[in-house]
Amino acid sequence: MMSKSRMKYVSHVPTLVPAKRVLVHNLVHHGPKTVPGTNGFRAWFDIPREDYVICPCGWAADAGTHYHEASMEQD
Repeated sequence: MMSKSRMKYVSHVPTLVPAKRVLVHNLVHHGPKTVPGTNGFRAWFDIPREDYVICPCGWAADAGTHYHEASMEQD
């Protein structure tokens, strides 16, 4: 089955999120200004999905709300 995702990786700390997209990152250790690609940290723009959860970490604060995958949440 083909994914309906329209994911596009980013290579910088974004300040804007494209219309109808959300900013998402993985849960590799990072700071507020960590550049994607550093020590396995990855971020991307994607269409909103139910398995994306608002992330309170403070990364890319100028871009507004961002997310991580719900399946990656720690208990």
